[in-house]
Amino acid sequence: MDTTTFIDPAVVGFAKNFVFAKVNGHVDSLLERNVGISGHPTVILFAPDGQEVDRLLGYFPADTFMLELNNYLAGKNTLADYLSRVAAAPNDPQLHYTLADKWTARSKYAEARTHYNKVLELDPENKLGLNDDASYYLAFLCRKEKNFLKAIDGFRAMIKAYPASELREDAETYIPWLYAQAGDSAQALKYYKEFLVNFPASKETEWVTEQIQKIEHPGDSTKTE
Repeated sequence: MDTTTFIDPAVVGFAKNFVFAKVNGHVDSLLERNVGISGHPTVILFAPDGQEVDRLLGYFPADTFMLELNNYLAGKNTLADYLSRVAAAPNDPQLHYTLADKWTARSKYAEARTHYNKVLELDPENKLGLNDDASYYLAFLCRKEKNFLKAIDGFRAMIKAYPASELREDAETYIPWLYAQAGDSAQALKYYKEFLVNFPASKETEWVTEQIQKIEHPGDSTKTE
């Protein structure tokens, strides 16, 4: 965003109304943990009293960036807004899903898990088509909590229940990576190789191949660069 969104003339003009501060979360990891950064880039909007209004996680082009921030300034689509909307319509799976995403972005995994599970409970027939996403992110929460084996079980359950999901490939990529994080190189290698067979056209093929090389040739930098 530094080379696109933040240098856009409209954003530069818009930014004059705010105090911008950029923090390298990889360097200031304590601050990153304190504000619950769950991914990069993250833009957090604070009120003058220091309270968080809301945040944007991931890349946003200039027009969408300004639209979202203006909505937040107007009190729309914020965490507080969705908490109120869920309270008024507690049986709406879509609201629970969005609220779960809001909590995930804040690294509030227990709260996020509650609402992802609510999506599954309220729409058992998956009429809204959100259940595969909710199941995927329930497994993802376990990955964020470093509960690697439970995350594997979650991704496998998601794949079994929703084999045609657009998120299946991502889930299949995660399984060997999680085995590697859990210290089981043999299983990681097995499932990385299965991934290449099952998804030969995947955009992750190069990365998966690199992971296989790292396992088969540990310490050999010529095999992993």
